Amino acid sequence: MKILSGKVNIDPVVRCQMGCGPHRNLLLETDIIEANYLILFEDTIFLIVSFDLLYIGEKLTELLKSRLDHVFYADNIFLVASHTHYAPMTDTNKILLGDTNIAYIEDIVERIVQSITLKLKENYLEVTTNHIQYETNQTCNRRMYRLFGLKKKRIVLNSILLGPSGKNSKTSIKSKIHGSLMLLKDVDGNVAAVIWHFPCHPTSLPYTDRFSSHFIGEIRQHFRSIYHHSVPFIFLQGFSGELRPPSHVAKPKNIYEFLRKIIFGSYFKDFDNDGYFLWVKNIKDELDKALSAMKSPLVHKKNKVSLHRFEIPIREFGETNRQSEGSVNFIKLSLGQIILIGVTAELVYDYQLYLNQLSTEEILIGVGCVEDVFGYIPTRKMQNEGGYESKDYLPSFGIKNLNSDIEIKTKSYLEKIVDL
Repeated sequence: MKILSGKVNIDPVVRCQMGCGPHRNLLLETDIIEANYLILFEDTIFLIVSFDLLYIGEKLTELLKSRLDHVFYADNIFLVASHTHYAPMTDTNKILLGDTNIAYIEDIVERIVQSITLKLKENYLEVTTNHIQYETNQTCNRRMYRLFGLKKKRIVLNSILLGPSGKNSKTSIKSKIHGSLMLLKDVDGNVAAVIWHFPCHPTSLPYTDRFSSHFIGEIRQHFRSIYHHSVPFIFLQGFSGELRPPSHVAKPKNIYEFLRKIIFGSYFKDFDNDGYFLWVKNIKDELDKALSAMKSPLVHKKNKVSLHRFEIPIREFGETNRQSEGSVNFIKLSLGQIILIGVTAELVYDYQLYLNQLSTEEILIGVGCVEDVFGYIPTRKMQNEGGYESKDYLPSFGIKNLNSDIEIKTKSYLEKIVDL
């Protein structure tokens, strides 16, 4: 497999609102946020771009593909957001999550196009891929069942709330959660790019006064300290609809927290500085163990890199308030034995477990938050239970309702895209 790779700083130079954050404020201060890209070439040319954004959105997707149409077919471009809740808002279809600054979107596109144009003048690197899948204990299932609970300052009965689900809860995931790590190495064994797949909402930072790449940036710097300071780092957000950091109240610090936990159960609270850096350290430790256990590279067969996609009308999943009908896209990007299955939605982790059943020969990696995101796709069980991922999120995404057969159809489309 031949590649070129690079990174682009996408810090805003105009004031923007924070997507899914305290978006009443117009912010400019930022920790470094980036777009990292990977250009793949075999019989044709493909592009992966990973953004430190909540969602990419329709306008950014269309504008970037249009500006690059002299090099890449639009269908051969794979765009994925890290889903950090601390980035400038760029999704023009989700106004309740924050307003967009079109000048910022245009600026991002210009920076990426310039970087890729220069990069294409360089010689491609022949690479092999080292890959490992590893178990993680650093995510938390946020669907908590309570017979007697608190929801938006209202007492509710027999409900699914946003809270930490215990291992023995009826809402717990009956399987271990996994991440994946890939190193692309040139003929001299140097790491040319890193790809990290991890299913977890980037929420709960100790601060909200500046934009941030969240834990993705922390891990990115960790790998750059191991290899070299500018190694491109592609982050793939997994099917993480109900997974988030474990920043819940375990040990109450005052009488209010004590009483609330006793009466209504544990609840989520943003990390403090110590808690956040301890959690990030735990993620680094898991990845360091994975690196030490990584074995010989996978062998890519010739002409194995390929990309297929199809579009399904949104009405097959639910009814929205959007003026244009729109679609949910399913994308298959084959990197040798490793297959990325991207969906323009936020799928819950059950769909990754379903992908695991569809092939014993290939490694199927579910990627959410791709391009213009429709919304969450829950299971039928979750729809029956209620909760944020199946019902409460709908107004913020401009969705009127989800179809009752959404799980059956989603699984059938996953099967279809895997078989292409």
